[in-house]
Amino acid sequence: MKEIIQETEDKNFTILIIDDVPANLKLLSQMLIEQGYTVKCVKSGAMALVTLNINQPDLILLDVNLPDMNGYEICENLKKNEVLQDIPIIFLTVSDDLEYKIRGFQVGGADYITKPFHIQEVIARVNNQIKITRQKRQLRERVDKYQQNQEKLQELALIDPVTGVPNRRCFNEHLEKEWRQHLQERAFLTLIMADIDHFKLYNDTYGHIQGDMCLQTIARTLYDLVNRPGDLVARYGGEEFALVLANTTLEQGEAVARRILEGIKNLAISHPRSPLSDRVTLSLGIAAVVPDVNHEPTILIQRADQALYCAKINGRNGYISFI
Repeated sequence: MKEIIQETEDKNFTILIIDDVPANLKLLSQMLIEQGYTVKCVKSGAMALVTLNINQPDLILLDVNLPDMNGYEICENLKKNEVLQDIPIIFLTVSDDLEYKIRGFQVGGADYITKPFHIQEVIARVNNQIKITRQKRQLRERVDKYQQNQEKLQELALIDPVTGVPNRRCFNEHLEKEWRQHLQERAFLTLIMADIDHFKLYNDTYGHIQGDMCLQTIARTLYDLVNRPGDLVARYGGEEFALVLANTTLEQGEAVARRILEGIKNLAISHPRSPLSDRVTLSLGIAAVVPDVNHEPTILIQRADQALYCAKINGRNGYISFI
């Protein structure tokens, strides 16, 4: 008996007893309460169903012969209920007939106790089911924790550790998804490739720690300017960012580019060694397409890259659109 009390100290397990004989309810509830369990008693199947809809116990002791319902039928109904189907059920009956026991297991019962009750047998069988329930809970908790950790790892695998925005892998997956979506909708999808001008000189001047802070500031600014559903700001690599604009034409993408240039200008990040300005600037390449089945999303990347290259050789600190 002491063993049961120790095993249930970590969780307060609740047992529902369904029996129409008051003497049985009194005997069972008294012996189980002494073991540290919380016990609830009802005298009919109808009362049991009402109770179960309000609170779910950890174990059910169910009399086979109730005045209003058959215990097997109650068990079958509970096993069809997604909320209640995992609650173990121990049948209580005066019959020791093998046929009745087999039927009990067939409808989903976990165990079988015959009347009159033997205290040690009841305690042992109840304790066994509670132990199984505890093990299932622990396993479920470990599985849930594992899944949460996997989700966190998956999320981390898609985030750039320096800037905190999505990384190139996430960008590739997002672009593929949006390409398929826009292919169905026959809508424009725009990509802006952004490159920090003369960023190597910035790192040479201030060091890589300050360089990382500059990247973070740029990333936050881009995210503030491009954050509609379907949009994405990602670090493409090094000092380069990729911005996916959903349902956006080339002209609308150019308007976004102008806002980006103005936003970066307002940051006024000092860059004394830049041959363009004493502040950090960006070069942008813009491309827009209506996806079709004859092309892959890479066509959008190639065109935005070409436009970015033109922006760089055209003097930087501005944007060029692929026509």
